[in-house]
Amino acid sequence: MIISKTAIVKDFEIVNDTNIWEFANIYKYEIGNDCNIGSYVEIQNGVKIGDRVAISSHSFICSLVEVEDDVFVGHGVMTINEITHLK
Repeated sequence: MIISKTAIVKDFEIVNDTNIWEFANIYKYEIGNDCNIGSYVEIQNGVKIGDRVAISSHSFICSLVEVEDDVFVGHGVMTINEITHLK
């Protein structure tokens, strides 16, 4: 597991083999196994991320979003604030 020194990571639960890169802001979340969170990503509180998920740089995952297993989130994706499941 790698968490960049420039990332802000608070109140989290991470399973093994997950990497969080530079300047990511992540608050009160749950991230599965073998994930990759890119630079400048923001993940708000209450987000659930499954196993083997990649979230590319400059993306925004707002609260109430659940990202299921084996999902790739492209560069610059912004989710909306309602109950959303990415498959």
